[in-house]
Amino acid sequence: MIPLFNSHSIGKVAHAFEKTVVVTDDGHGWYTPGKRSFDESFRENEFNSIVEAKLMFLLDFFNIEHYQLAPAQDDTELQDRAQTEHEIVRKARAEDKKVLGISIHCDAFSKKGAHGFGVYYFKDEGRYSLEGKKFARCMADSIIESDNLCGHEITARHDNGIVGSKFYVLRKTLGTWILIENGFMTNDSDLKWLKDDGFRNDRAVAMFDGLYNYVKS
Repeated sequence: MIPLFNSHSIGKVAHAFEKTVVVTDDGHGWYTPGKRSFDESFRENEFNSIVEAKLMFLLDFFNIEHYQLAPAQDDTELQDRAQTEHEIVRKARAEDKKVLGISIHCDAFSKKGAHGFGVYYFKDEGRYSLEGKKFARCMADSIIESDNLCGHEITARHDNGIVGSKFYVLRKTLGTWILIENGFMTNDSDLKWLKDDGFRNDRAVAMFDGLYNYVKS
């Protein structure tokens, strides 16, 4: 992982993002029904919004252009998010820039056994986003590296952390998007990490590292 606050890397990182706009989406709202742990001690938006804020701090530090799709605690309608993203992409394209999007989530299941993280890119039957898959691979690799370095015990699911899907935010957006399920809030082990602020710091750094590894590739 790149040493983010090393004086030798600051210019290198900023230069890599010169033609990139980053858009973040913090998943579900604070009051969205069902988006919480079994014991209701944890709401998904708590993790999503805090990690998004930490990621935005890093984007600001390197003076990288970025936007939020759902900055409020309410659950912004998906159609409204897509419309906002389309406007951002049109503006970016007029300035010869590309748009990368990250939708931040926590997973849930009816039984406690399901666990692990996954990074999703657009795929629907025979169609898929080649750049989205590349972006997902870069992101999953950075998360795996971060978890190994920091001792976070969250397993990579699917194909070593990535899988295609047709989630709304992946199929209705115009930029290159991924959706990250960072762990299961319905699993006791994953939930312990999702509640930990040190883990949230590390995951935000891993997301930034994944972004950087993709834009420089």
